[in-house]
Amino acid sequence: MKNGLLVVLSAVIGCLLADQAFALDITACGQTVPRKQIGILQADLSCDPNLAVAINVQGQGKVMLNGHAISGAKAAIACNGTCKVSGPGEISGTGFGVAQLGLRQKHRARVTVENLSIHDGPYDFSAGVQMDFGQVFVLRNLTLERNAVGICCDGHVEGNGLTISDNRDEGVEASFIDLNNFSVTGNGGIGIKNIGRSIYPKRHSVTLLRNGTMSNNQPIDISTFDRPIVRNVACEHSQSPSGTWGICSGD
Repeated sequence: MKNGLLVVLSAVIGCLLADQAFALDITACGQTVPRKQIGILQADLSCDPNLAVAINVQGQGKVMLNGHAISGAKAAIACNGTCKVSGPGEISGTGFGVAQLGLRQKHRARVTVENLSIHDGPYDFSAGVQMDFGQVFVLRNLTLERNAVGICCDGHVEGNGLTISDNRDEGVEASFIDLNNFSVTGNGGIGIKNIGRSIYPKRHSVTLLRNGTMSNNQPIDISTFDRPIVRNVACEHSQSPSGTWGICSGD
């Protein structure tokens, strides 16, 4: 019995040591988190604005901002495949806060981003979260403010606890949108825009919105090709292909 317990304890300790071995300290701009490893930010990063990416993350890698901030660079964090980016932390002054760019693959990547503030993207085309080619983004407890766009573009967004405000153009632009417990206010373009049918003409474009507030988005709050599913959402104006959906107070 004693020998059996020793074997179990040795296995547990071995696993813990293995996990520690996969942790990588991030202390400078331009570092890469290898596949299936964890990168932990150990200091604030202020990067050259001309640097392409502050932190590259390979497939199934993770980044923990560890209470620190990243500024500068064209993209703060770029994922190549499935990855996870966790706060607490702050990203500002970048073209893209967290990006999944240039990935074409048969199976969807899944990118999780949580507990971050991403704000003040300085470029005409900048986004708090940038996704391409139909990837899946799971977003939790994010504040996306004063970028060109909050969330963009062709992808599947599942969000909970999002505050998206005062961006210069759209708040959210995606081809599948599922938001719960959200606020989308004061954006210079459409608050939530489903572009699914423009990219995938034969597919039904899904927009599911629950427990949210939308106001002062210009010119409208919700624009979709197919009727959105809305539960306990306050909004002012909606847009359908033929007029309005009759779901907001000003429709």
